[in-house]
Amino acid sequence: MPWAQVVVQEEIDVRKGPAAKAEAPEPSSTASTASPAPSVEEIPPAPAPVEAPAAEARRKAISSLLWFYFLGAPAQPEVVEAPAEVAKAPEPEAAAPVEEAKPVVHETRPFFVRKFHACEMRDESGAITDIDMAKFFEACELYRDMLSKLGSAAGVVLGDITSNLKKARVVYEEAPEERKTFSGYLKASSVVGATWLLRGCEFFLTMIKLMFTQESGNAGVEAYKQTLMQYHGWMLQKTVKLGMRAMPGKDGIVKSEGLVLVAASPEQKTKLCERDAPAASNAGLELVQWMVELMKKEGRKDTGSVFCSGPSVVANGPSTKSGDGPPVAVQEEIDVRKGPAAKAEAPEPSSTASTASPAPSVEEIPPAPAPVEAPAAVVEAPAEVAKAPEPEAAAPVEEAKPVVHETRFGILLEKFHACEMRDESGAITDIDMAKFFEACELYRDMLSKLGSAAGVVLGDITSNLKKARVVYEEAPEERKTFSGYLKASSVVGCTWLLRGCEFFLTMIKLMFTQESGNAGVEAYKQTLMQYHGWMLQKTVKLGMRAMPGKDGIVKSEGLVLVAASPEQKTKLCERDAPAASNAGLELNVGQQPRVQWMVELMKKEGKWDAGVFFCFGPSVVAVDHPRRVVMDRPNHCSSLLRVWLQDLRSSPALYGIFPVAVQEEIDVRKGPASQAEAPEPSSAASTASPASPAPAVEEASPGPAPVEAPAAVPAQPEAAAPAEAAKAPEPEAAAPVEEAKPVVHETRFGLLLEKFHACEMRDESGAVTDIDMAKFFEACELYRDMLSKLGSAAGVVLGDITTNLKNSRVVYEESPEERKTFSGYLPKAPSVAKITWLLRGCELFLTMIKLMFTQEGGSPGVEAYKQTLMQYHGWMLQKTVKLGMRAMPGKDGVMKSEGLILGEVSPEQRTKLCERDAPAASIAGLEVVHWMYEKMKKEGRWDAKKA
Repeated sequence: MPWAQVVVQEEIDVRKGPAAKAEAPEPSSTASTASPAPSVEEIPPAPAPVEAPAAEARRKAISSLLWFYFLGAPAQPEVVEAPAEVAKAPEPEAAAPVEEAKPVVHETRPFFVRKFHACEMRDESGAITDIDMAKFFEACELYRDMLSKLGSAAGVVLGDITSNLKKARVVYEEAPEERKTFSGYLKASSVVGATWLLRGCEFFLTMIKLMFTQESGNAGVEAYKQTLMQYHGWMLQKTVKLGMRAMPGKDGIVKSEGLVLVAASPEQKTKLCERDAPAASNAGLELVQWMVELMKKEGRKDTGSVFCSGPSVVANGPSTKSGDGPPVAVQEEIDVRKGPAAKAEAPEPSSTASTASPAPSVEEIPPAPAPVEAPAAVVEAPAEVAKAPEPEAAAPVEEAKPVVHETRFGILLEKFHACEMRDESGAITDIDMAKFFEACELYRDMLSKLGSAAGVVLGDITSNLKKARVVYEEAPEERKTFSGYLKASSVVGCTWLLRGCEFFLTMIKLMFTQESGNAGVEAYKQTLMQYHGWMLQKTVKLGMRAMPGKDGIVKSEGLVLVAASPEQKTKLCERDAPAASNAGLELNVGQQPRVQWMVELMKKEGKWDAGVFFCFGPSVVAVDHPRRVVMDRPNHCSSLLRVWLQDLRSSPALYGIFPVAVQEEIDVRKGPASQAEAPEPSSAASTASPASPAPAVEEASPGPAPVEAPAAVPAQPEAAAPAEAAKAPEPEAAAPVEEAKPVVHETRFGLLLEKFHACEMRDESGAVTDIDMAKFFEACELYRDMLSKLGSAAGVVLGDITTNLKNSRVVYEESPEERKTFSGYLPKAPSVAKITWLLRGCELFLTMIKLMFTQEGGSPGVEAYKQTLMQYHGWMLQKTVKLGMRAMPGKDGVMKSEGLILGEVSPEQRTKLCERDAPAASIAGLEVVHWMYEKMKKEGRWDAKKA
């Protein structure tokens, strides 16, 4: 909305509560009579505005007006109006006190407060009776726009707010006349968008209020705890808290773009914000809380929790719908039998399905043995009825037949029994694939009822079920049994489908048999975990901890298909769930497990794929065959590969901080000419590093200077000057060097520049010929140490770098003499995976530093990630790392990080030092890394696989 169209009001009549509103004069006279407006005594030092009665001074003061979003932009007051108003007053004596008493006010337009007040509908007593929805949406648009000014850290909340505002508007626009007020709006069939919009408003307003009223602490995190956190699952809580910590504080808000439009001192800006922000947030919170209370009264309050964020946010509650796939047919009742013998005696399905309509109470639910004994009576009854038509024979059947409240677990039990093909002894001989897929559809549908926490596994199962069906449907006659199916060229989908089945059934079994512990995590450890890389293990375990427990399963939608109390549902599930999981997984003693039988057959046929997966989703990447670990034949794997795999599966060690040698001072000289005066230029590699950042602090060096310095050292004719100076006894030669040398407070960037130059081995022309590995590792230790100073947001990258640096050192230390150079390291090392990832991490860090100190806007962390590491990551890992990169500190945060400047300097000096040294250090490091990249590609040791 164009800000220029906002009506200007001279002053604000700030009152406390609705009563003040009722007493306020009509709007037409407000501009002239609103004397109780806040004075500048409350903003700059108190005496200053009062002691400026002169018209010129007042005009000068009023001209520095602010446009502050909460209360608006400045008016354009005419100084002549005040005398005009005074002239209208009948007593000329009253004019003098008005001029003397009226303070010079830095007025702001009543914008944000007015937006919230405008949408209120109040009665004569001043109490809110309803809300004008069109005007409420205007206020929400403004607050969304304000949130967008807070930088990329607000993106987590901003995207959610934009989406919910859009949804709420759509509902309103369906019937704008009926829903023009909030009480009318609540009659709509869905108010989910409005619910979450109000929650977002409450969060933002609480954050602003805390930011300008509390002294310490993180306002974003605290506001989140008070408002949105209760509606989020713990996984989303961690993500949002990370974003909140990266939100700008009070100073950042005041400095944000467009908040203050004219020149004003930082102190004035802060004081104006401290005056107006709490008033604006209080006005908005009063409105939001009234709307929330009305929703509760009307029974429209949605208390479901959200477990993940993004375009497909799934709430855990009654409205959760199943995922993909056709609906599973519901059977009214299940006849639970003991194995194949009972199956042979069973009556036709048509008769059992039709007689199962009654759904008696749970008092009639039999104990565990009862359902097993029941089929005998049921089976014998038809035979008796066939032989003797007497009606007396039917009565015992009705009395003996147990009434079962059917559950999905009961259906699953039947589905698994139906897909078995057994011989006379009762042993499984094969599996009917069409019926097996039906059982899998049902278990996938059941898994979809467990909320968004099951999404990690559900998406994988849906994909694998689809792949396995495609293979079956290519030749349904040839592949109608599992033994025939295994003759297909690819059975990867079926392999992972079986693993998913095993996981789900194990989880259900543990959930209803073990007393404590997390059934999801324990089932994952027993089944899928062995096939996942360590990164995927961490992700899936995280999701498993968010899975609902036994109570959540029992309450899930559609699990119990008849009306029952919570106690009845629990009893039904406790009866049917173990039987269903055993049917798919373990069976009774003396019978072979179904899923295990299929796995064993795959192994016999040589179709079992034991590859380890490192990520999942659309870009699932498995380790290729030369590196695949065959679990049944570990002797085929080298010991080194097993160690490498173990490293991947184990969590990284605690990050130690290695001490870096500190150099007290940098000798900064002006260009190659000054190098001629330097003593002992014996080695180009050693002398190039201190001379590269040529200019002093006052003068930032141009980009090419650091790169050209090493080659220029031997080429300068003045290079003999130090030797001649050494022979000459005159003390005059030493004096200019001491005078020209500026005392520079050293930065870590300067040290990093020196370290990278020190590891280079150059020829006479100045070209890099090799890399000293010991010195390269020293440079990496320093950059890892610098990265550790950037806070918890850098943890995503830091852990990876620490592990790769440690493992690369181990390879080097096995034979330090042979591998002292990079050329020696490459052919001798059995694996270069770690050094590959170490170089990629270096490239990310150095690119980020370079962008941070050279480009003006954007997120350097995200941009550097896109240019470097992103191409080697799967989509899930990309999302995680991008989130961490957005929370990384910017240029100001890096400059303030602990230990970056090793001496006492002013903020301006600190900035100049970093702007001078950081680009030079990053360019020097990137030159080394890119040379090593090219060397690896030439030697055929470059690993281009994704993580």
